[in-house]
Amino acid sequence: MIVDADVHISPTPEGGNSIGVEELLRCMDRAGVDRALTWLQPPYRREVDDANAYVARAAGEHPDRILGFGWADPNLGLDRARATVRRCLDEYGFAGVKLNGAQRVCFGSDTPFALMHVEVAKYRALLEDVPPEEAAAVMGENILRVLTPTP
Repeated sequence: MIVDADVHISPTPEGGNSIGVEELLRCMDRAGVDRALTWLQPPYRREVDDANAYVARAAGEHPDRILGFGWADPNLGLDRARATVRRCLDEYGFAGVKLNGAQRVCFGSDTPFALMHVEVAKYRALLEDVPPEEAAAVMGENILRVLTPTP
């Protein structure tokens, strides 16, 4: 199973390189990606509520493909960021919330900023001499382990 741990969607155009959920699903199918940790297109100092709600709808409509993640921007004010985090976790049921500036820890294509199928191929090439269980961990198992609650 391949899980892309860094993709972005947007309900509106963002700088000419935005995609919606349907385009994301087409990219995933082309690249052979099973699931995608998905958050909004980076807004950099603007309102994020509508875009977080869009991600929540996408995750609700495609729960087997889209792992919804929220986005909060402390630069817009700490009280506002706290409220956004609460909404993302409690109302939308997101697995987590990214604070602007967080770093990735698993395979992530950064779609739509990069071509998903090219990034998958690059990771596969880089992991060619790695034991299969380690490659599987990098390509999806690590992020699923982080997102799956333990009993």
